[in-house]
Order: sequence, then C-alpha cells, then structure tokens
Amino acid sequence: MINDFTNSIDTWYFIWYWITNVFNCKIKKISPGVKLSNTSQNFSFTAESSQRIDKFLSDSLSDKSRSFLQNLLSNEKISVNGKVKSKKSFKLKVGDIVEIEIPPVIALETPAEDMNLNILYEDEHLLAVLKPWGILTHPLHAGKGGSLVSGLLHQCEFLSGINGVMRPGIVHRLDRCTSGVLIVAKEDQTHRKLQEYFSNRTIQKTYYALCYGNPKQQEGIINSPIARDPKRRTFQIIDESGRESISHYKIVKSWNKFHFVQIKPKTGRTHQIRVHLQSVGLPILGDTDYQGRFMPKWLKRVQLHSRSIEFLHPVTQKRVFIKSSIDADMISVIRRLNRGERYV
Repeated sequence: MINDFTNSIDTWYFIWYWITNVFNCKIKKISPGVKLSNTSQNFSFTAESSQRIDKFLSDSLSDKSRSFLQNLLSNEKISVNGKVKSKKSFKLKVGDIVEIEIPPVIALETPAEDMNLNILYEDEHLLAVLKPWGILTHPLHAGKGGSLVSGLLHQCEFLSGINGVMRPGIVHRLDRCTSGVLIVAKEDQTHRKLQEYFSNRTIQKTYYALCYGNPKQQEGIINSPIARDPKRRTFQIIDESGRESISHYKIVKSWNKFHFVQIKPKTGRTHQIRVHLQSVGLPILGDTDYQGRFMPKWLKRVQLHSRSIEFLHPVTQKRVFIKSSIDADMISVIRRLNRGERYV
C-alpha cells in the first residue's frame, strides 16, 4: 500500500499543496498574552525496584530534562516516605513513596511570534501542530524566540504551565531537524494525563525516514539501550548501561541502497530513532551526526518526519488519530528516486 503511496506522490502532493496554499487553511489566530497555569503540581509514585533516585525520577517523569529534575532535588522539592531528599545518589528501596512538587510558573519570558502554524487538531483541552523542520520545539534559554513555543504563544490563548516558562504546553519534543505531528496541552490536568500516556507507552507514534545503507533485515524490533556519549555529550550511543529503548522498523520501499522506512518507537529517548536506525545499517539521509549520507544537492536536513500519533483523549476518552502530510523536501527526494535519478 505504501508503495502505491510513493508512486502516486506527485498527484496527492499537488492536491495537498493547492488546498493548503489556495485556501490558506488555519484554525485561528489569537493575539499574544497566553495565560499559563500557576499552581504547584504534585505527583506521588511508588518505587517498584531498588535504584538511585535520579534514575527513578528520569524514568517516572521522562519528559523532564536531567537539569530540571536535579533542580527539584536541589530545591528540596522531592521527598521519600515524607522526608526531603536532595542528593541524586540516594538509593530507593522497593515500596518507597516518592512525592514530587513542581513549583508554579511565575512569569512568561519567551516572546510570542507569528509563525503561521498549521494546526492539525484542536479542542479546549489540547491541540496538535505540524512542527516545521529547522526550528527547536522550545527555547534553550529564557527570553529567546524562534522556537515552536513562540509560535504557540502567538496562536493560543491558553497553554499548560507544568513545564515552566520556556516550555508552556510542551508534552514531548521533536529534534530541530525533524518535522511532523506534535501534541500540545492547554491545561495542566490534560498535560499530566498525557505525560502518563507517554510514561506508560500507551501513545502510538509513527515516523517516516529516508535512509541509505545495506540492512540485513527488511523489518525488525530494535531493543537496544541508549545512553549519552561520554566523549560527545550532545550525542547518544547504544550502551548496556543506558535506558531501555525499543523501536519497530519496516522497509516499505527501496531504490537500490535508498530506503523508505516506517518506524514505530515504543520508548522516546533522545535521538532514539536516529541511533537505532544507524545500528541496523539504515542511517538516515542527511544525518551526518550518525553516519547518514551527506547529499547537499538533494536535501538540507535529516530526512525524518513524525507522520502520525494516536492516543486516548485524556478527557473525552475517545480515540484520537492525527496524521500529517510529508514535507515538500522529503517528497522531492522520493520523486527523484521514483524517476530513477542518480545523485552525483
């Protein structure tokens, strides 16, 4: 079926382009001034195994950064069996009750910017946006613009405040070079429930990638733990000491060594898809950080797209399925391959 999809890509791309550009489809545009939730968030977890508290926190609140969790420990926002703990090396025992307090958002520092975002789905509790490639999901420093968050602040009246002033509404992230579906929470209760979905792995995500290599298998499950590269701190590697990471991949069409691949990650580690595909001989085109083929005449970014996401709505309990169109740059490469062009 996907073979038919890639072969007929010229036709449906023309239709998609005509609709989105002629009619300029957009849900709404609201002036800046987002109201963020400003109450403390409290979580309670029970330790099911003996482990360090920093690893437990990282697994329990997988959408939070290590620095964010370390700040919670340092600021005495974590308690175990009613006693405050501040050292990340503290060892939990089975049955320990871990209570976490996330302080309220006090001020909004990220500037709002009109990015003409494509809203794929929206209701009073959450929305799904088509993240363009080339921009960060959230700013790295307070007061910085240019990220997806700035576009959301311009376009949305309400966003959850659980993740602080730099990440309002952000439940999960996509790399700068990745395009596609991204879920955003408008209120704290919905945000917490979506976090549980991601933590419990009940959200189903599907990605498309264009790869180049000589894989041994056409389909498989990659169950390889991922850890931070000790030599290159912004990179990830497969390492037995890392966190559990699972991805299912399937090659759905090939052009000699070029491959159109569908990936369904079960977990959501940093750079997971990029690292996993490299490990099975399918590095993503343009991903030179992970041995992907450099093809500047054909492409300008890593060829990875978040195609769809499916989950149970936190409030209505109805099944929600959201998908996005592949970006024009990926379509262009597929069209070249369908025509039998060679890269020179």
